[in-house]
Amino acid sequence: MITPADQKPRFFLSSIWPGISPPASTRLMLRFFILLLLFFTLVRILFYALYGGLANHLNLPILARSFLVGMQFDIATTAYLLFPWILPMHLPFTRDRGNRLRRGLTVCLIIFGIVTSLIAVSDCIYYANAAKRISYEPLLFLNIGDKLAEFAFGEYPILMPFLLACVLFYWGAAGYWFRRIPISPDHSTAFVRVRIMCWGLLLIGLSLVGIAGGARSTSLRIGDAYFSNDIVVNHASLNPVFTFLQHLFEDREIYNVMPPEAALETVRAAVAAPGEQFTDERYPLVRNFAGKLTGGSYNVVLIMVESLTASFMGTYGDAVGATPNMDRIASRGIVFERFFSSGSRSSHGVFATLFSVPAQLGSPVMHSTLILHNFRSLAQILQDHGYETLFIYGGVYEFTNAHGVLKHGGFETIIGEPLPADPPIARKTWGFDDEHMFARLHHELSKPSDKPRLAVLFTQNLHGRDVPQKFLKLKGGQKYGQETPYHSYYNLAFYTDWCIGQFFADAREQAYFENTIFIITADHTRHLIPNLYQNYRIPFILYAPRLLSPARYNTVGSQPDVLPTVLGLLNLKTRYASFGRDLMRVAARNEPGFAYLMLGDSIGWAEGPLILQDLLSESSPRLYDYIENPALTENYASKQTEIARLYRSKARSFMQISRQLLDENRIFPPGFNRPSSHLSEKE
Repeated sequence: MITPADQKPRFFLSSIWPGISPPASTRLMLRFFILLLLFFTLVRILFYALYGGLANHLNLPILARSFLVGMQFDIATTAYLLFPWILPMHLPFTRDRGNRLRRGLTVCLIIFGIVTSLIAVSDCIYYANAAKRISYEPLLFLNIGDKLAEFAFGEYPILMPFLLACVLFYWGAAGYWFRRIPISPDHSTAFVRVRIMCWGLLLIGLSLVGIAGGARSTSLRIGDAYFSNDIVVNHASLNPVFTFLQHLFEDREIYNVMPPEAALETVRAAVAAPGEQFTDERYPLVRNFAGKLTGGSYNVVLIMVESLTASFMGTYGDAVGATPNMDRIASRGIVFERFFSSGSRSSHGVFATLFSVPAQLGSPVMHSTLILHNFRSLAQILQDHGYETLFIYGGVYEFTNAHGVLKHGGFETIIGEPLPADPPIARKTWGFDDEHMFARLHHELSKPSDKPRLAVLFTQNLHGRDVPQKFLKLKGGQKYGQETPYHSYYNLAFYTDWCIGQFFADAREQAYFENTIFIITADHTRHLIPNLYQNYRIPFILYAPRLLSPARYNTVGSQPDVLPTVLGLLNLKTRYASFGRDLMRVAARNEPGFAYLMLGDSIGWAEGPLILQDLLSESSPRLYDYIENPALTENYASKQTEIARLYRSKARSFMQISRQLLDENRIFPPGFNRPSSHLSEKE
């Protein structure tokens, strides 16, 4: 009796000529291809289910085109993933050896499918925190997988187990389906082995066409997904495994898109203050800051609020009222209304703020060996001018490689996990509650000292999902209900703002308050409004009642500008290297300012009311006016071609030079090689 498992599925060519029908190994590869393609489609549906509401104008034609464009990326990704398996699956072994090999390879392929699917599904969860498709992030799992899993399951205690179960069920069912295919060929003749080889060669050829994206003159690139002016739709069209593979096999030539001399001249012209001279051709951004003092007299307290988004603050136009304390401080300080994060992750923001080097495409510098190179951070400069340096970190060191980076960057004291407290304070998923971090900051600043201090506090609560229960009891429950859009974020912002209010109430009672410059900014936004302007716009507020009069500026700036701005506020005479400028002096000269942006898989440039996105392809850049067209639905590049060309040239120059100087260790001379950390009075 012939059982169903013994029956051989008949391919349609079998009725024409049994001798050319595909062997079992080919049918296995085709089934894997279909399953991966189907899974990627399901992931795209999941993406739209989670984030489709963030799209500006999502309709059926746009949705259909998104899936068609996405299918091209899915086919290319699937072909790329299966390509290495085709040859071993079609080796012309005899019956028994081929049987054993292909059964073993089938098990490996199922495991490979599970890993690939987990990357794709994880990207859908990760997008809420990054507003970009993944690139380097899966590589972090090799080092801090336990922490990443803790964060993911802590934030999504129901969704993550459900999606994990779906992946395992999907590939478990696939394994059962594969068992229905007889592995061994019909005959162990030489002709059968030749047939297996021929089908293998055919699949290799078809895979190469698929990897290229079809019959195209150029290979498929990330920029091909950007067919609309809606960033969410464009991101949905991408395949997350494709973007990961692009990073894994990154083409270094992408950074060499400008003539080197012209690119360096563009960067120097952008960052140099009037009369400022560059002093070292080997380290081309090293220059002398035109201050008058060789020692600081003011404390500097830099508060980096995790995920603080300018658009959700009253001082930046929001009407909900979740940040009354920060709004009150801003009304008495200096506000820069058009200030941008350099990238989309904490690693980008912390590094750009403290080291004055913009975020990079691919892996952040904080996660690479580049951090071992020579820099002159804000902490190192101030330490050389007699400052104590302190960093208080509310998160988990491993997630941003923070501890080693901060030590390398000149911070003498780093306070984090375990947080000094009696009784001990338990860390939550993302870190310690902000009230404990601000209490520790106040405690440290209140200590007597004969030196001025640089203190940096990096908060954590706005990265979470739940307001601390103790605070809810104090306030009688959540301030904003579900009827308020983004109510979860507003409630977290209200809590962090309360913590800031408590800190300043305590600080005003202490002697250090009158002698301190306070700075409130963020590492990046929460990525709740995914257009280029709102998704990268963060606050930058300077507050020092004895030193600074209230003012508001439209000057464009970004995180690399923080370091030279602090040097200007302290009026220091020093040597430094920076991709930014002193925004106070830029504003005093009524210049528009600028911001170079790393936009995940593309780069950008903001200047005045315009913001440009360059997809790093031959296609035209996208130019938007965020004042005239806040939704960024109209591309002005065709109307203002010269401005678009100029801004793209500037963005590419910053990308190329920053990467080149990082790779070649030419940001700042090594300590044993530089003549002096700070300038003498005679200089």
